[in-house]
Amino acid sequence: MLQYRLQSESFTDACKDPIQKIWEPDRDEATVLHLAALYGSPELYRLLTTTDLRGLDPAHEDKDGDSADTCFYKYRDQYCSVVRQPFEEEEAAWLALIQTVKVQNGSDESLGI
Repeated sequence: MLQYRLQSESFTDACKDPIQKIWEPDRDEATVLHLAALYGSPELYRLLTTTDLRGLDPAHEDKDGDSADTCFYKYRDQYCSVVRQPFEEEEAAWLALIQTVKVQNGSDESLGI
């Protein structure tokens, strides 16, 4: 995804705000959350929770109208060819990631924001 963007823009433009560039949707309107939901693992979800996720919208829909959460629950087994972890472990890590995104973006429902 980032490689595609760097090919289509000058390197200088891509480096102006690299966080913004990474979190922007791709040509299919999928965000890094969509890709993580489809191809990720609990390890990836935990790694992402340690990064700056400001600018990501967990409710953003891709070109098919699916949010990242929809992709996780509806399509995760269709796109990932590796052996999956127990669903409960994957779901707990996924929910922690989504909660982290909401908190970093000021939209944590559990805090009434």
